[in-house]
Amino acid sequence: MIKRMFLNQEGNRLRAGWRIFNLISSQLILFISVMYGNFAGFESAKLGAFGTTLNVLKNNVIIFEKERLYFKLDQRVHFKGIYFFKNPSPEDQTLTFAFPQESFWEVPYNRDLLKYVPAEYYPFYALIKVNGEVKQDITEKISLRVEDFKKQIKFYSAQEMTQTLIDYAYTHEAENPPKMPILIWKLFNHTLPAGSHLEIEIDFRLPWFYADEIWSDNIYTDGTRFFEYITSTAATWANGEIKDFEAKVEFPVDVNNNLKLYPKEWQKTESGVAVLKKKNFKPSANDHIKFIWSSDYFLEIPSSVKHFKSSDEEDFKKKKAISDACWENLYYKDYNWRFLSDHCSETAWSINPNGLMCPAYRIIPVLNSERLSENLKGFLPFKNWIYENELLNNVPKIASKLMIISGFAKNEELFKANSRPKEIIFFFKTYKNEWSELIELKDDPSKQVFNLKFPIDIKDSSISFKIKSIYKGIKYSDICISEISFIE
Repeated sequence: MIKRMFLNQEGNRLRAGWRIFNLISSQLILFISVMYGNFAGFESAKLGAFGTTLNVLKNNVIIFEKERLYFKLDQRVHFKGIYFFKNPSPEDQTLTFAFPQESFWEVPYNRDLLKYVPAEYYPFYALIKVNGEVKQDITEKISLRVEDFKKQIKFYSAQEMTQTLIDYAYTHEAENPPKMPILIWKLFNHTLPAGSHLEIEIDFRLPWFYADEIWSDNIYTDGTRFFEYITSTAATWANGEIKDFEAKVEFPVDVNNNLKLYPKEWQKTESGVAVLKKKNFKPSANDHIKFIWSSDYFLEIPSSVKHFKSSDEEDFKKKKAISDACWENLYYKDYNWRFLSDHCSETAWSINPNGLMCPAYRIIPVLNSERLSENLKGFLPFKNWIYENELLNNVPKIASKLMIISGFAKNEELFKANSRPKEIIFFFKTYKNEWSELIELKDDPSKQVFNLKFPIDIKDSSISFKIKSIYKGIKYSDICISEISFIE
């Protein structure tokens, strides 16, 4: 049995990847220019990536003059891309631009109707400008997922998709609920006069992409979240190059080696800033941009909560409500467990008040991500690897102290707006000892360090915690913790 959750910033269980494309038609001749991307969170598969504009038919007229990319990395990825083209021909070009989102359409089973009924898909939000003006006259269409963009793309209405979605659901009943991959298209027309220049800007914020497996209520993860941007598609424009390419990324200064930037040509210009510059750039697959942000630990819920039994109906409902609350708050909106130990004070794990029902959350160290990712291909139990692989660099083998950054510590406004723990009970179990420690936190966003009663072997200990009491936020009821880590 596979349990899959697709999470978006509204907290709906829906999400796959994101792609943005440019479809360009000249009179009756269609050629395609594609920008595609994938930044999302769902627990099962890895999809494509956002990328540079592609001209599928390799038109030798339109010149890709400049590309400017801006990335800001924290709780989400803020992306802005600006693309500059030139039409050196003596003829006007009438263009149809299409920006689709790769997503999933939920098809839950309706127990009253005794059949699958399509629900909703996640909408596409982006600010799109053409030559500096916000584009308003945009229409929306739906298509099936496209692999070969040289072929004709068929658009559907929601009504026309109904039977296709139902057919998909009956062949994917293991998914809970079934989620059919689709493309959501935003389309508009534009005329590029002869000899003129064209500037297209795309601006949006998206959750990080990650891939977790949940099999029989056990989480399999490499602990990373990532964002990828494909550059090699630019090779299909005139001369197969971008005349002037520049990318800039900003990231929290305290993230240290938990964040890796690819390709290796990124140059750090100041604390928390790196740039990538190229002239007459003819990109290949080795030039793709990728950011990988790892977490030191991941969270699970106790086996007794995951695998509950009861012959009493009321008791069963109560235990199920607790189990559901625990699961929900591991992946709450865009504030899932990854942000609890990512070595960054500007991100936070968050739970809603029902998360306090959970009797405990287990803290488990994440191991070498590359080797673990290979292991995931065979779906072997994670626990077997805890004793066979090395811990990440930031995780000590033996710890004697606990460090906590309470609340959403990115700034004072967010810290006060959200609730944060006042008391946390930690439960420790080693082969020698078993004990609990009550941690009383100051209402302060700075680091707070506590001595443990006994040193613990991180790989050979059971560690869990429960939030006992909170300081209430002045605006939100969500409860945030920016960081939990262990120190030698």
